[in-house]
Amino acid sequence: MTLSFAPFNFWPLSFLSLFPLFPLLLDKPGGWRISLLRGSVLALFLNSMAYQWLIYTMKVFGHIPLTISIFLFLLYSFFFSLRFFLFFWIASIWKRRADNGKIKGFSTSPYFYLPLSFAVAEFVGFQLFPWFGGNLFAGNLLIMQAADLVGVRGLSIFWIIISLGFFQLANKNQTRSAWTAASLFLVLHLYGAVTYWIHAQPTNKILTAGVVQGNTPLSFASYRNVRDELNRIVSKMAYMSKLLVQTAQTQGKKVDVIIWPESAVPFLRYQTSLHLQAEIASLQRETQTDLIFNDIYTDMRTGDSYSNVSLFNRNGFPVSNYQKIFLLPFGEYIPLSDLYPAVKNIVPEISDFKPGQKFELLNSAKAALLPAICYEIIQPDFIRSFYNKTNGRAKAIVNITNDTWFGRTQESYQHLQLASARAIELRLPILRAVNSGVSAWVDPTGRIHGKTELFTTENKLYEVPLSGRGKTVFAWLGNIPLWLFIAFGTLTFLRSFRKISAKKS
Repeated sequence: MTLSFAPFNFWPLSFLSLFPLFPLLLDKPGGWRISLLRGSVLALFLNSMAYQWLIYTMKVFGHIPLTISIFLFLLYSFFFSLRFFLFFWIASIWKRRADNGKIKGFSTSPYFYLPLSFAVAEFVGFQLFPWFGGNLFAGNLLIMQAADLVGVRGLSIFWIIISLGFFQLANKNQTRSAWTAASLFLVLHLYGAVTYWIHAQPTNKILTAGVVQGNTPLSFASYRNVRDELNRIVSKMAYMSKLLVQTAQTQGKKVDVIIWPESAVPFLRYQTSLHLQAEIASLQRETQTDLIFNDIYTDMRTGDSYSNVSLFNRNGFPVSNYQKIFLLPFGEYIPLSDLYPAVKNIVPEISDFKPGQKFELLNSAKAALLPAICYEIIQPDFIRSFYNKTNGRAKAIVNITNDTWFGRTQESYQHLQLASARAIELRLPILRAVNSGVSAWVDPTGRIHGKTELFTTENKLYEVPLSGRGKTVFAWLGNIPLWLFIAFGTLTFLRSFRKISAKKS
């Protein structure tokens, strides 16, 4: 599972990864205790290999001792990966009832109840950093194209079915079901080839965007005068932006929008920082280019703070802004801290933001842009809801983030890969500006272009074709097909109890 995903992307392993689990699911189903043990072991191994960067973040930026960080990581592996327990447990209950004759017909097939069990587990099992089974073959862009039909959660269903078909064929169980499941692999490739070709065609409307990767540090304890250092960072970002526009002009190109990453100017508020206001005004006068940047907005009436992204037009006026709605637990707020304010003092590095209330697009001169701040881009249902609640007017997604918290680990590559699925689901290009990298842009087929290196200071000029093909099936229906599948499975399960009651009567 780890090697099939970023940064390795050896996608064939995604279909082999379940081979050791199928004998347990098909031949040796256990009760809830066995299911909990199996799910916990799987979660521990997977998190240790793929998400060990959480230990680094807790130790370096949370100032938590290594032993305690490891202990907290183990707790995370247990509590936030209970979906594996649910997968094992639901499948085992279904298997036992089918073996006892309480469930009959095609519903007894593992090609029905295993995908059903996994679909329920993915919806119910909460994840702090959500990934789905469908993400595991992100390296195969042809299969990924089906995300515009069913979303990445729907791809998880295909993952289970195809993997089971390959498993049974490998074990010489050449039933019609196994061959049908394996054939789904070819069908998805055929659909992917056609839709990939369609959405890879050039379009007439191009957004020329400049991304300024400032590699701004998180800590300023070593500086004698923090205010002077912050002002220096603002001046550096403005200078890099002017240089980017000048370089583009020498190439005969006009920059439509400049994008600064999340926390490119940390701690400063445009409302109160005269230096920030002056530098942005100077930048706008010289470049006559729209600017997107992130700061902290404070409501002076309530004192509440928000993670804010603003778009300044070429005249230097803020014409659009958006306050982050989907906040990162334990990163941008502490759950239950309103009830127990004392917990905020335990880890003061954690922000105390409030969620925004409005879905607002950034209306640049060239196109309406959908803003997604950091964590929001890996939430498929949230981004789809944002797109629909703004009437599908967005022509591209702008994702600003700061992955400096995670050091030189695979997290930045995982974050980018998870984000790329949104481009396919909605057929919208993504402009991604990351403070410490990896910055890039993603086209509507999911291809990633112009990647920067980690912890470098870079200017990037991206020429991005804007979307113009209308809403996808996933944008229209979302998870409705999955919910219908789960509802049908639930009714089938409940009917098995009804039959038993009728026999007893």
